[in-house]
Amino acid sequence: MRLSEQRYGTQPAVRSQGSNQYQIRRAPALASPVPAVPLTVPGSLWELNRMRQEAAAPDTSPQRLAELARMPAVRDEAARNPHTPPATLAQLSADERPKMRWIVAGNLNTPPAVLERLLEDTYFEVRGEAARNPSLPYRAVERLLRSPDRLAAEAAADNPAVSAATRALWQLGRDF
Repeated sequence: MRLSEQRYGTQPAVRSQGSNQYQIRRAPALASPVPAVPLTVPGSLWELNRMRQEAAAPDTSPQRLAELARMPAVRDEAARNPHTPPATLAQLSADERPKMRWIVAGNLNTPPAVLERLLEDTYFEVRGEAARNPSLPYRAVERLLRSPDRLAAEAAADNPAVSAATRALWQLGRDF
């Protein structure tokens, strides 16, 4: 028995003796290698799109955004919304997916303590997005400007909270 037959329970096509035609045995439905996880999933594509629009809308209440952030299908859109409650963003910042942490790091409503924690993330994209966030405390931005991590320092220099004069001084110090 071949590995694919063991894994999915299928049977190979059988060739009749002395014939050039194959008799195909109908295979049972393939078993998914990904285990089924009970999730709150919208019932239709239309409903999914409606929920995504609701999560992205600026007039969605913070309580509803907190509910939507618990649904995997619309979690990214809820994390992008600037009205998502800080407590919800703090929970989402611990997500195992780097993309989610990157989205949270770019949200203006993310608490400063969470942004400082995201500066220590293993992915440089997450660290850079947290360094560019204007909600990051200025003392953390100054620390990043003096950091030996060049990517973090460049991202901190792009932070809108950094004055043009500070950015120019940082640029001069970096070039020499």
